[in-house]
Amino acid sequence: MTAMTEQNRVPASLNGSIDAAKDQIDDPDMLAFVGRRTPLERHAIARLLDIDGAALAVLKWIAEQADCDPATRAMIFWRLRGVPPRDDQGLDFVDARNDVLRSIKAKAFDDAASTARIAWNGLEAWTQFPLINAAPFAGIEDDPDACRRFCGPFGEERAEPACFAFLDEDYSSDDMFDALWRVHYHEAAVVDWLRGKSADIWLAAVGDLLGSHPDAVFEWMVVQPDCPDAVAARIFWEYETPSLRSSILKRWRSSGFVKSGLDFRRYVGDGDGALADDLPADLTSPQPGRAPLDGNLSEDFIWWVASVSIGGLVERPRQKAEADWQATLSTRRDSDEPMPPPTRAEVDSNYRWLNLITALAFGVTIALWRTGFTKPATIAFIAFLIIIPLYMGAVTTGGFWRTVKWLATVAVASIALAFLFRFIDTGALI
Repeated sequence: MTAMTEQNRVPASLNGSIDAAKDQIDDPDMLAFVGRRTPLERHAIARLLDIDGAALAVLKWIAEQADCDPATRAMIFWRLRGVPPRDDQGLDFVDARNDVLRSIKAKAFDDAASTARIAWNGLEAWTQFPLINAAPFAGIEDDPDACRRFCGPFGEERAEPACFAFLDEDYSSDDMFDALWRVHYHEAAVVDWLRGKSADIWLAAVGDLLGSHPDAVFEWMVVQPDCPDAVAARIFWEYETPSLRSSILKRWRSSGFVKSGLDFRRYVGDGDGALADDLPADLTSPQPGRAPLDGNLSEDFIWWVASVSIGGLVERPRQKAEADWQATLSTRRDSDEPMPPPTRAEVDSNYRWLNLITALAFGVTIALWRTGFTKPATIAFIAFLIIIPLYMGAVTTGGFWRTVKWLATVAVASIALAFLFRFIDTGALI
């Protein structure tokens, strides 16, 4: 289990809407919700739920239903047997898991003639850890005869992402599951969609997700063995999270990333602070490569729902979500070809011009004020307050946090100058 996955998981409480001691769902709203779900939807949900504590009651309920597909029952069986417990769980999970495993085995022997219709690859979500025939944890009952019944073959019907099971529900339904996910369905849907895609798609996906809060997805991307160098470089330069940058830099200097042949020079920044020292040459001055292929990832409804959900809310029910998606596609098709995002060098150039305008505005305002032209000075200052926001709205200045830091610097400089001139004029600061 990677540290990244641990960070992406919310610890489940043993209290709340589910009575973990009885392994029963006591919340009528949650019971009604899972009862309305189809076998395919339950499969998608069970794949991402935590194993122990409150989530165990939901897994048990799903496995005991008459319409539970053998593939879903097998998936729950192998997950209970082989997925590590939470760090805070200790060995308390063993008895509870064994009780549910016995229930699942009894149900499987009763339904021995059932044929699986749902597809399952035998791997744990997110980590892709092989579950089938993996050694059980200490204390978990090992039953070779039962294990053979859960090895497949499985079916061909593929479940939609777990987030789709919620599309026809109010957002309050999601709250019931907030503490039960091992991996949240938003991030899992993005990761599932990206598996097996080309370097061009991964690079475009980074661009789509930059305006959201994709830390978990980006962390997943940069630890994948097949992560392209252009993708890691773009995340490094454009998503300024110290821990993520440190992880990328460590791998860049050791095993490295897969050479994609993509040209990622446009994403390279100048480096600042600690980053200015001892950066790898091929990260700061990469060789020219081929241009990434054009493509609109949002033409895929699954990608659109998953990527939008990470940064905000998707309209519900599903009919509204699909209408919103179609409207987004129509707007894009009807508009002119969008301008490519500015490079880091272009953003820095915009800031240099912004700083020049600010310095000139300060100079003119102070000169007028010090020579006694207070009214023109006031007009110049007001013009300055108008021009700066207009300029910042017309150019790209590197994102919200960089703009905030710049405005804070200007504010501090203005206050410092005001105190300085007051001291020059009166000999006192207050």
